[in-house]
Amino acid sequence: MRSMMIAPTPTVRFLLAACLAVAAPMASGGAALAADGPEAEPAAAAQPPSGRGRPDFLFGQPRGFAGFSAGWLRASSGGVFDFFRSYLISGVDAQGEFIPISKRAYDTALFSIVAGYSVTSRVDLLFDVTPSDSVTRSEYRNWTNRGQPISQSTQVWQVPLNAGVRYWVVPRGRPIGQLAWVPSTVGFHVGGGLGFRWYRLEQFGDFVVEADATIWNDRLRSEGRSFTRHVAAGISVRLSRRVFAVAEARRVWSQPVADYSFDFDDIDLGGLHMTGGIEFVF
Repeated sequence: MRSMMIAPTPTVRFLLAACLAVAAPMASGGAALAADGPEAEPAAAAQPPSGRGRPDFLFGQPRGFAGFSAGWLRASSGGVFDFFRSYLISGVDAQGEFIPISKRAYDTALFSIVAGYSVTSRVDLLFDVTPSDSVTRSEYRNWTNRGQPISQSTQVWQVPLNAGVRYWVVPRGRPIGQLAWVPSTVGFHVGGGLGFRWYRLEQFGDFVVEADATIWNDRLRSEGRSFTRHVAAGISVRLSRRVFAVAEARRVWSQPVADYSFDFDDIDLGGLHMTGGIEFVF
């Protein structure tokens, strides 16, 4: 029996082509859906998200820190400074009146370097060194040399080394779970400590022997060391995960030092320190 083959008409061929065109995308979509199922989740998790920056947390609380600051020393008004304000002038005004040494003449800039260790999230142990150097030019009252007032320069040089404790009223970071540590935007601390200070007080220029009004040029020096104590309060502002801007006010009391090189009893090297700078945690 002869088999008979019926050739498809143009209309049938068109319908078959349309069906294939619709079925092909559906088949590929199904494969994609299958790939996105539970079997694909580990692979997707293994791929890091693209276009994202580093996380804003650290793995564990940082324990060490170090930094530097610059600021201003508002010197105490006792001891040596009272002596100089009583006997020295900075010049004469338009009316011929003596201008006494300013109460703030011995204020000066200072620089601080700090390093320490965080015992807990709220308690830090720290060490810092804060050198300063002040030079004040002056004239001596009622004495002249060749028609000009005699003059001097007074230098006060200090290098204090301090050890202290810092307590964070508002910590500059908090733990999340057991691994992550998230830095806070703002932290506040109070603290205190003890220190040891080296100093040198030097005056050079013209001096007078009051017995016979003899004037000579000389350089007088007094140097030594003393113990100090301080209290402080400050603020920390996050700049990045490991970098913080810091500002602190510190009141320092210095043990009075008896020294008769300049004919006065006590040298008061305390004052108010106001600093601002950067600290790094690691």
